[in-house]
This record gives sequence, C-alpha cells and structure tokens, in this order.
Amino acid sequence: MAQEKSEQNIERLELRKKGTAELQHKKRKEKKAKRQAKEKEHIAKRLAKEHEEKLRLERLELRKKEKAELLHKKLEEKQARQEAKAREREEEKQAKAELKSKQRILALKELEWKTKEKEEQKLKELEQKKEKKRLSELDGIGTAKETGQGDKCKKAEEPKQMNDVVRIAAETKERRKLKPFERKMEKERKKTEKEKRKLKAIEEKKARKKMDLHLEEEVIKEKLSGQVQRIDIFVGFDCIDQETADLLLKSGYTSVEKLREASVKDLIKIGLKKKIAQMILAESEEFVEWEVYDADEYQKRKSDTPL
Repeated sequence: MAQEKSEQNIERLELRKKGTAELQHKKRKEKKAKRQAKEKEHIAKRLAKEHEEKLRLERLELRKKEKAELLHKKLEEKQARQEAKAREREEEKQAKAELKSKQRILALKELEWKTKEKEEQKLKELEQKKEKKRLSELDGIGTAKETGQGDKCKKAEEPKQMNDVVRIAAETKERRKLKPFERKMEKERKKTEKEKRKLKAIEEKKARKKMDLHLEEEVIKEKLSGQVQRIDIFVGFDCIDQETADLLLKSGYTSVEKLREASVKDLIKIGLKKKIAQMILAESEEFVEWEVYDADEYQKRKSDTPL
C-alpha cells in the first residue's frame, strides 16, 4: 500500500512537473511571439517614417526646383525688359537727334529766307526814295514850256519808266523763284509734324505693350499662386498688393491722378512705410492708366483687337 501511494505521489509530481514545464514553454512561446510582433511593428514604423521622410525630401526638392525655375524666369523677363527699355531709349535718342537736325536745317533755311526778304525790302525802300526824289524834282520844275524843255522832260522820263518796268519784272522773277522754296518749306513743316505724330503713336503703342506685358505677368502670377484675381485700380502696380490697395482706397485715393498728387508724408500718415510710399509715388509717375478687367476678358479682348 505504502509503495502504491509513493508511486502515485511520484506520478503526480511528474505530472505537475510536466504541466509546469509545458506552461513555461507556452509562456516562452507567447513572449517570443509578442517580442517578434513588437519588432515587426517597430520595423514597420521605422520604414513608414523613412518613407515619409523620403517623400518630404522629394517635396522640398521639387519646391526648390520650382523656386529656382521661377527665379530664373523672372531674371530672364527682367533682362528682356531691360534690353527692350535700352532699345527704346536708343530709338528715342535717334529719333530726337533726327528731329533736331531737321529743325536746325529748317531754322537755317528760314533765316536765309528772312535775310533775303530783308534785303529785298531794303532795295524796295531805296527805289521808293529815289522815285520820291525824282517826283519832287519834277514838281520843282513846275509848268515848263511846251517847247524844248517839255521834250527834255519826256526824254528824261522814258529811261526811268524803262527802269521801273525792268524792276517790276525782276521782282516778279524773284517771287517766282521764292515760290518753290516756300512750297518746300511747307512740305518740310508738314513732314516734321507727321514725324512727331508718328513718334507719339509709337510711344503710345509702347505704353500699351508694356501694360499688356504687365497684365500677362499678373495673370501668370495669379494662376501660379492660385490667389483670387484683383479688380482694383492699382492692379497694374508692382509695389501695391491687395492690402495696400484696400488701405489706399479707404483713405480716399480712388484714382492714379489722386495718388500722383499725394506726398510721401501723406502716405506715411495713412499707415504705409516710407520706402513703400516712395516706391508707390515713383511708379505712379511712370504708370500709364489702362482699363482694368479680369484674365478671361483680357484674353478675349486681346484676340478680338490685336495691336
């Protein structure tokens, strides 16, 4: 009996040992599985972070590239504008030089014409004086006899009458000579007026082109930035943004003419910085007022009425 009991106790102990060993083995397996799951989660998180960082770096590179392209584009546009301005200045200088030379030529011709007129006037005055003297001499003679003295007077008058005829013929000939010169002078004057009108038209065309370029730039900027399109009167100014435009309109500057009349102190009083105020006034002096409309209408009008 005692032996059986001891055997049973041994069996129970062995069973307990087996059960504890199995539990421990099971716990170890669970711990291992948990550790592996945690490691997998950690690896997945690390990979996700790395992927996000990679995407962020790619986005930053794209933005940098876009900024660099925009800067390059702006520099090219600025250079093109400067070159266009330089060409315009050269053209204006040449046109002014040509006008000045033509004006000098015309002035010289006018001087020559005036001097000729003065000389002719002096000659006429001298002839009139001689004529008066001759008439006074004839009056002094009085009523001469119809004999030898009357014949002498008639003979003396004949060459004088011939001289008068010659003088009148010379005058008419001189007038005929002067007529083509007068016509030429009139043609030159009309030509200069025509050239002035042409220059004025070219300047207006350049101003329109400049305004069109400015409006196109504004449209491109708005499309790139995705901002709401402006429709205020200061949309064509480079140094006036929406906020500054609102401030100017609230302060009573409802047109470019009113803005030109303002001083730097007036603009500082309404809350603008000195540098911005100076820039606005400088730009307002060169600014050409134009009709303001949205991008779609601008494109439509441009296609309908080309310059």
